[in-house]
Amino acid sequence: MEHDHHCPWMGTCIGKRNLVYFISFLLLTALHAALTFASTSALFIKEGDLDSIPINDGIVRTMSVGNTAIMIYCAMIGFTLLAFGLYTMCLMLGGTTSNENLRTKWNAARKRYVD
Repeated sequence: MEHDHHCPWMGTCIGKRNLVYFISFLLLTALHAALTFASTSALFIKEGDLDSIPINDGIVRTMSVGNTAIMIYCAMIGFTLLAFGLYTMCLMLGGTTSNENLRTKWNAARKRYVD
């Protein structure tokens, strides 16, 4: 478990010494997406009451479209990073890396077709 993969977002190779930091990065980024989703959801709900917002109606519609886009983006990113973080954590607890896990599955499938 010396080397797993290169992470362009962390700017380094992920392996034995920094796997915990990589998992922390994934889970904290998922938490950030969840908090952004919650804050944009609260703003979206508040925008539903147009009488309480003293600005132009066109601006409110533009903000609503932007909030909806941010909510969808944060939901997709948050769920993806959370799933990948939990998957990597389970592999770490099992003493393997995602690269080793995929290589094992690939070699088993290849052996099945060769034999």
